[in-house]
Amino acid sequence: EDHLEFLSGNNMGSCFVDSGLIYTAMSSDYDTACLHRAETLPLCVQQAEDGSPRPLVRCPKFHTIPFINPSADEDALVGELDSWRPRSGARAALIGDSIFCYGGLHIHDPFHDEDDEYDEEEEQEENRSHYTSSVFRYDLQRLRWDTISTEGHPPPGRDKFGMVAVGSKLIVFGGYGSAVPEVEHSQNSPASYVPNPEENGRRRVWNNGVYVLDTGLFECRGVCTWSELRYQGTAPAPRAACGMTMCRGPNTTTYVYVFGGRFQTERRSDMHRLNLDTETWSGELDARGSIPCGRSWATLTAASDSKLVMCGGYNNDLHTLNDVYLFDTDVLTWCQLDTSHIPGGLEPRMWHTACADGAYGDVYILGGYNSLFSGSSCKTIVRVRTRILPLLDLCLQVLAARPAVPAGLPLVLRL
Repeated sequence: EDHLEFLSGNNMGSCFVDSGLIYTAMSSDYDTACLHRAETLPLCVQQAEDGSPRPLVRCPKFHTIPFINPSADEDALVGELDSWRPRSGARAALIGDSIFCYGGLHIHDPFHDEDDEYDEEEEQEENRSHYTSSVFRYDLQRLRWDTISTEGHPPPGRDKFGMVAVGSKLIVFGGYGSAVPEVEHSQNSPASYVPNPEENGRRRVWNNGVYVLDTGLFECRGVCTWSELRYQGTAPAPRAACGMTMCRGPNTTTYVYVFGGRFQTERRSDMHRLNLDTETWSGELDARGSIPCGRSWATLTAASDSKLVMCGGYNNDLHTLNDVYLFDTDVLTWCQLDTSHIPGGLEPRMWHTACADGAYGDVYILGGYNSLFSGSSCKTIVRVRTRILPLLDLCLQVLAARPAVPAGLPLVLRL
């Protein structure tokens, strides 16, 4: 049985669950940059008319995490503030005790963008926007940001790409942004870079390249290494704003799934799978069931190794969507989830984010916009429960809903 539930929220870029905390990094607007966290507290449970458990609303309290270490000296504070600037369409992922952030679009600053590639033609644009390929890390132990030095073959600057963490590596796919110089693209790259004809000569492209950032030697060398994945098979068409997630298959095979996204004027509904062990794309999967309509700016999140949750997005009719689907990777079947029990219906959202709590099979869907043109942000968080909680957890949630026990009185839980 699936449950969806309202919490509270804001407009966010990337999120993930770690040790009972939801971390959210970067907003969707490049005039704001922040990091938040909230506890995934046990939620109260009441009995529905059919006797099944139904979550009640409880709003987790979000705490803003400072971008600088309050105990650092003044020079360190200035350096960290200068190195990190707000951006749009970036991604973040959790590896160990560090949050790694890559890419995005921000306002060009010639005094602080020396490490980023820069197209002089873009300087004449009204807002001086700039695609960056910089990498930052937030250390959850030391509570400070660091600019990461990289070596190898980095991807061109981009935004609206997909990114997942696999062990100590970040896998980056697709996106929209800077063109690759022909001399670099000729080096046996399997990726395609397609210019946008609507950009009036500006060198901006969709792509389907796959890049890997290896962070494994960062602690001992202080450097992360970029490489381009020379994949085989039939890759997805170039695209941006697609859904992307990672899960394990049979024999612990590592798969990356990519759904939808926009290429030129079309928003797609195709599902693709990349086998990271053999570095081979599947081609479009022959999916069955209630296949979602084509869309961009949706989220795709692995609730388990066989269940992927897809929510919302923006379709080819230019409408923001409020539907939720479950994709079974074992039988390649889509199923639309029922949201009719939510009072007032599920809020439409696009450009939002989502994360999974693997311990319970829960997916948290946070923030986003409910309209591309109005700029109205979603004020709720939705939890999708893909499996029923164990009896002990249900009992503890019932206890959490009761009034606090006065000090000195024994609390006995009989099972």
